Amino acid sequence: LVVIPQGFSQNLTSGLKGELEVYSLINSLSFSEGAKSSVANAPINAYENLLVYRTIKEAFPDRAPETVLDPISLRNVIVFRGTIIEAPPEALMGLFMSQSFGFPMVIMLMLISAMQVAATSISIEKEEKTLETLLTLPIGRLSILTGKLAGSVVVAVAGAVAALIGINYYTTSIFSSVPTEELDLSALGLTLSPISYILLGVMMFVTIVSALALAICVATFSENVRSAQSLVGPLNILIVIPSLILMFADVEILPFPIQAIMYIIPYTHSIIAAKAAFVGDYFTMLRSIAYLSIFTAVILYIAAKIFTTERIVTARVSFRRFRKKTFSPK
Repeated sequence: LVVIPQGFSQNLTSGLKGELEVYSLINSLSFSEGAKSSVANAPINAYENLLVYRTIKEAFPDRAPETVLDPISLRNVIVFRGTIIEAPPEALMGLFMSQSFGFPMVIMLMLISAMQVAATSISIEKEEKTLETLLTLPIGRLSILTGKLAGSVVVAVAGAVAALIGINYYTTSIFSSVPTEELDLSALGLTLSPISYILLGVMMFVTIVSALALAICVATFSENVRSAQSLVGPLNILIVIPSLILMFADVEILPFPIQAIMYIIPYTHSIIAAKAAFVGDYFTMLRSIAYLSIFTAVILYIAAKIFTTERIVTARVSFRRFRKKTFSPK
């Protein structure tokens, strides 16, 4: 309900502000009620603009009202990595924001799901005693380890593809209002080249293998599925912390001690390499792949050592004694 008080028109013609009273009837706290209450704003704003344009024409008959209201015209030019292109910076920032959220989220979901799959596989076989039977067969233990890694990789890649589709839909929906169509992405070098695709695939493969091997090494000390999940859970910190930090900041702007910690964590390099692929920074990608390869080789060596000894069968970390000691009455 819009109420026009007495003297409204006289105030406007005298150069004073006119006051309107808008009554909104709200029966509940919901978006639909809020939308109803804002219906009157559109015609009021249109009438206000009409008054402003008429006043400007009367005061400046030889000037366009648009020029008086907006006397400055901006011409935005982006300089990105030595390339100059005419476009608003908001378009590029929106694109970077979508990638900053998308890449870390996909890698985080992929690695966590892969580690859970590998840990569950080992723990179930140890709990059901099928791993002992498998080790007695005339098959090399390294072949068994390779088979487990291969099976887990297939499941993890399928989960990663599903996560990638979901994240892509999410980021597209959130940033659909950003005018990225005004950007020539190829001119800025923001398109994935064939080399970037290859290096990105190598990086993802090495990252998945290292996460699977790490989960298998830890899960060998479990008694059952529940204890395996408890043992692998703390490893997620190595994935979640870099992902969350790199969503909002680059490593280079962090304090040096935090930079050192971030660079030590191997999965930081996975996210850095994914972002570098988008801008064609091959040196950063190769450096990250090299670090991940060294870490993966060390983890695979440890996993192979565990599988070639009886520790794969006898190793146990019991949580029952810990619970009894913790919750036993004094």
